[in-house]
Amino acid sequence: MPTVAMSARQAVSAQLLALRQVDEPRPDHGIQVMYVFANDGGGMERSRYFGYSKDIYHFDHFLGGFRNAFPELLNLQDFQIVDEMETGPGEAVVNASIVDRKGAEAGKFAFVMGKRTYGTLKDCWLTDRIERG
Repeated sequence: MPTVAMSARQAVSAQLLALRQVDEPRPDHGIQVMYVFANDGGGMERSRYFGYSKDIYHFDHFLGGFRNAFPELLNLQDFQIVDEMETGPGEAVVNASIVDRKGAEAGKFAFVMGKRTYGTLKDCWLTDRIERG
């Protein structure tokens, strides 16, 4: 669960750790963690979380989108946070290198992060979108 005490780097690490065993302690738990950290999750506006416009107001919409967009992140073997760059007030990009479930280098992923400005997760670092690269 996101907390105000987490840095953007720690928020990305928490998400990637949950994806190591995506179905523990229950089916799709790792993707549920990603949804909780999704800045647009549960909102009625369309999101660019996956790099294209999609509604993610309901977990099932997010679940299908995540499985299709980022299969190499599911049950990943390892990850390394390469760097973190603040891009503006309350904005950051955290780059991570991923080793997929088969042990192959899956490349780098950029987590574009933003601090929530309202609600129960106010001032928490959440993911605006994930980009390959």
